[in-house]
Amino acid sequence: MNAILYYNSPDTLDYEESIFSQTQSLIYALEKGEREEFEERASIMEFEGGLSREEAEWRALRIVLDNRMKMAV
Repeated sequence: MNAILYYNSPDTLDYEESIFSQTQSLIYALEKGEREEFEERASIMEFEGGLSREEAEWRALRIVLDNRMKMAV
């Protein structure tokens, strides 16, 4: 993980690793169509938007999950 930590306490490291781990678990659980949407959005945000990979993946995951919630309503 390439996160920049401004305060390197053990609590902060555990929190950052926990968020990364949870994000990866959610990505793994996406359905095929959602996974394709996620990968496309994350790639665009990373390479054309200049975001870090972690930030791009987190934002793309949030969009995909928001779309899932909208479909459920």
